[in-house]
Amino acid sequence: MHTTRRICSLALHILFLSATNTLLFASDNLSQASIEIITDWVDVEEIFRETNSGSTIDWVNVMDNGRASGTVKINASVDSTSISQTFNYPNLTKDTNSDGIYDIFDLGLLWNETLTGTQIEAYFGVGTVQFSLSGNYVRQQGTRNVVMNYSATVTATDVPGTYVGQWFPIDPTNVRTLESNGSIFYNRASNTYETVLRILGSNQDISYASSFKTDETDSVTLQGLQLPNPAGGYYFEDVTLVRSENEYSKQITTGGITYFVRIVDSNDEDSNGIPRLSDTIAFFDTSRVLGDWSHIDWFGPIYTPPQPIDTSWLYHAEMGWLYVPPDQELGSLWMWDQDFGWLWTSDETYPFYYRNNTNSWLYFWGVQGDQRAFFDFNSQIWISHPDQISGPSIILGENFTMLDNLEMIWVEPGTFMMGSPASEPNRRSDETQHEVTLTKGFWLGKYEVTQAQWGEVMGTSPSDFTGGNLPVEGVSWNDVMSFCTKLNELESAAERLPTGYIYSLPTEAQWEYACRAGTTTSTAYGNSLSSTQANFIGSYPYNGGASGPFLSKTTNVGSYAANAWGFYDMHGNVWEWCHDWYGGDYTGGSVSDPGGPSSGSRRVVRGGGWFSGGGSCRSAFRYRRAPGYRDFNLGFRLSLRSE
Repeated sequence: MHTTRRICSLALHILFLSATNTLLFASDNLSQASIEIITDWVDVEEIFRETNSGSTIDWVNVMDNGRASGTVKINASVDSTSISQTFNYPNLTKDTNSDGIYDIFDLGLLWNETLTGTQIEAYFGVGTVQFSLSGNYVRQQGTRNVVMNYSATVTATDVPGTYVGQWFPIDPTNVRTLESNGSIFYNRASNTYETVLRILGSNQDISYASSFKTDETDSVTLQGLQLPNPAGGYYFEDVTLVRSENEYSKQITTGGITYFVRIVDSNDEDSNGIPRLSDTIAFFDTSRVLGDWSHIDWFGPIYTPPQPIDTSWLYHAEMGWLYVPPDQELGSLWMWDQDFGWLWTSDETYPFYYRNNTNSWLYFWGVQGDQRAFFDFNSQIWISHPDQISGPSIILGENFTMLDNLEMIWVEPGTFMMGSPASEPNRRSDETQHEVTLTKGFWLGKYEVTQAQWGEVMGTSPSDFTGGNLPVEGVSWNDVMSFCTKLNELESAAERLPTGYIYSLPTEAQWEYACRAGTTTSTAYGNSLSSTQANFIGSYPYNGGASGPFLSKTTNVGSYAANAWGFYDMHGNVWEWCHDWYGGDYTGGSVSDPGGPSSGSRRVVRGGGWFSGGGSCRSAFRYRRAPGYRDFNLGFRLSLRSE
């Protein structure tokens, strides 16, 4: 950002994204739009500095204290005596047309502000030195560029060697800004997005992935949007952008800084004037249906179960379960209805259906109460059948997704060696190795529960680090059990819970079984561990692992490689609560389905965290905390297991 002639470039060109940045998404469902984030913050360390040899006025410089502070400072030295003056910036929060967007961001307005100030200082009781500053800021209507010009005048009166001078701005050499732009890649099938942004003046792209919601066509909510801050870190905010034609924008203030977020999406396959990002009509090809809940404009909302379920079965929100032959195109549907047998319809005939087994036409009126109403043209009567409107069923033995992209992996029953051998480096006395058999399969979260998922159930935000896709932390065992209780109530009411199963924390044995994922080594990655493999204090690697970075914070779930069974962050990031009470060393011997002691004062935590050494992240390492304990290094992973 230049403070002379062209000071603030508030818009940049779209950045090129390499193929390696798209791994979070299935390429067939990926869409791209442009995104820019502009702010009212800039820090120009030195606008100009003029040195005069042979004069009693040694030097003058003008310092921009940062637009967030709203001041400009003049420093000067007269005969080696330093003086300074601070001038206020113009009103940067002016909103002339009251549209909720500051004038400096509002492309529909010309923005033009000035600042002036004068200071007179006595010079050793002999004369005076006067400092005058003027600045002008202009952004032309329809542009993002803000032009700033400064001038400073120093006038000396009755001072020996009187000097009168005029200084004009020169290009600054140290400019900081938070403005960034680039691309947003989104997947409507999974409601996930990835931003790839570059901060103005930087040469490095920053990628961040999270999820979004589109409850209506005129807005979209980006969950955990990454916003850079002056400290070199980021704020993570849920931002709801409002649509105007193919643009989405929102102005928010956080951390004392105002951000203006703008997305331009040119994807509009059905030419209805609503970009794909928030269009309630999903888009299909002729060979398959997108996963998750979708919508065909002439057919209504449908759900396609994820693989490996037979995706020929569709759940229609009003028609119930339908079977569509795999070779059938969606533009002309033959389907098997559980109540009416084989039916045929198309985008030209819908809502009329041809009923094959009676050679009659049915007119679908819709759902009346809990009844589906059809008019049969053969019998000339209305016919209705009850049909429950609900989400997809959870199928025993199959992976599934719930909440805000909370993926649950099915874990088969099995036998493994729990604990550590006596030869394992850094082992502790409570890790006696013994054989454990788990006789029942269970589901376990692919990732640690995120802040977005916690907020969806609890409506709170307890974490120290903020970001929708960061693991929730700062939650006690008691807090987690309240989460599970509420989640069970919600899923039970929706009739999505398999009989005999509940959402809870995994037992300690289930946790270690999933963490090891069939391995017998100290970690899922072998007998050493580096912070390039997991998020922990990199200067304390385990057992000869390479030293690595220490991030001093949590990272987005899934930032490191998964173990052999597909679970992420079982080592590091945040400690994870288990259901069991801690009771010291294991009892030894072969056991089946252990659940820990029946009582105690502390609950088991596993896996280590970002503030742990590598040895604490071992598969067998055990620790414990009181059920009411909260910490920014402590979260959890959800389990769905038998009661």
